[in-house]
Amino acid sequence: MRHILTMLIAFHWMTVFAMLAIVSTVDPEHGMFAALRFLGAVPLPAASALGGGPLAAAFLAVVFAVASVLFLWTLLTVSLGDGAFGGETDAVARRAFGSGIAVLSLLLMGAGLLPVSGLFVTSAVALAALLASYLAVHAERWAVSSLSSPDHADLHAAVRVMAAGAAHNAMLTRLSGRANPETFEAH
Repeated sequence: MRHILTMLIAFHWMTVFAMLAIVSTVDPEHGMFAALRFLGAVPLPAASALGGGPLAAAFLAVVFAVASVLFLWTLLTVSLGDGAFGGETDAVARRAFGSGIAVLSLLLMGAGLLPVSGLFVTSAVALAALLASYLAVHAERWAVSSLSSPDHADLHAAVRVMAAGAAHNAMLTRLSGRANPETFEAH
């Protein structure tokens, strides 16, 4: 079974971070503020003189692009994989969400010293959205794995446990003497 929700979430965050990378490069003098405006924070007029410069804009563009590529990698491993979520797919998803949180935290730290209205609320909402997405991915993983059919090893183990239980019950019945109806009536 394909992980449709995981693929949609990975596509969404890949697009968000790619758009943030593009927005950061459109105006290299104010790249950080363009990214903050895209997320919903409003730089105050006094902040426009501080700008951050092209170096900060280039750094942000590269960091956003790396996060976008990691979410693309997650999308590809989930969609091209065998349908089982685990191993490499799980590790890639953790890296992607970790990079997303790190990028948003870097943006918060970089803009924390500048006069920006709504910075902390915007950052909190973005981090909460990433957390909710991460939890949704793992909830889908849990739901799909609990609905999947058991493999051969699981069936073999279940048969062994049932056989051992039946042997145990038969042994207890013989030891207690309940197996012979004549013995049961005599007592």
